Amino acid sequence: MTEALEDGWSALAPETDSLLRGYVLGFARMMADIGHAIDGRVLETEDVIAVDTGADFFLANGAALRHPVRDEDMARIVDQLFDFYAGAGVG
Repeated sequence: MTEALEDGWSALAPETDSLLRGYVLGFARMMADIGHAIDGRVLETEDVIAVDTGADFFLANGAALRHPVRDEDMARIVDQLFDFYAGAGVG
């Protein structure tokens, strides 16, 4: 069994590992902070952060992936997002 090489996107990698990682994680955190500040619904998993502000303005709701998605994880993440946005609140 071979050990997987660090690719800069594991939970153990520092946020400052690259400019891209810093931006992605910072943007996701900003989305969550806005959602919490306005008492919106927020989904936070190790894969994605999603916000439902309750507004029907299309740019007010969204999701940000916390790392690149592997093919085998795609269906699970899409299902999580579908379940979250199928809930009450989205305008």
